[in-house]
Amino acid sequence: EDGAQLWAESFDRDLSATDLFSLEDELSQLVIAKVGDGYGIIPQALANVSRDKPAKELATHEAMLRFMAYINQFRVEDFLAAKAALEAAVEREPSHGPSWAALSILCAEDYLRGLTPERGPSERAWKLANHAIALTPLSAIAHLARTMAAYVSHRPEIVMTEAERTIELNPNDVAFVGFVGFLIGFSG
Repeated sequence: EDGAQLWAESFDRDLSATDLFSLEDELSQLVIAKVGDGYGIIPQALANVSRDKPAKELATHEAMLRFMAYINQFRVEDFLAAKAALEAAVEREPSHGPSWAALSILCAEDYLRGLTPERGPSERAWKLANHAIALTPLSAIAHLARTMAAYVSHRPEIVMTEAERTIELNPNDVAFVGFVGFLIGFSG
């Protein structure tokens, strides 16, 4: 918005020994991961812009950025802000599947870590994840939410099938792949 440069990197390759199409694929994946991925430079910068806005005033995409801010740092204050923002987002835009998925992930986090006094039940995460998948069946974050909800509600066979589906839908998201690997491992 202010014209500031957010990221730059130099690449040095011997083009005579490199297949240009392979190089193009490699560079595209790197740029996507560094810039546009949920953990990338742009989402982080955008999350900072809306940090001081009240939850009810945030657009749905800003609520998702609050969610990513929590996932990047795992701070309780970011959790509370993200949960409030997502609760408002699903009320305002009930057909936005990724918001339901992110809210499910936060409910599972709360169940595991006890971040709020009520420490929501694991079944709420399960219901929210299933709703997210009903709205957006091809969404990797919806299937990630269902993987995590299956984990916290002790459904190990579903953890495995949902983890596979999450990876199938977005094999280039290292964070998703790593996290479902963690859930598979802890599910036995």
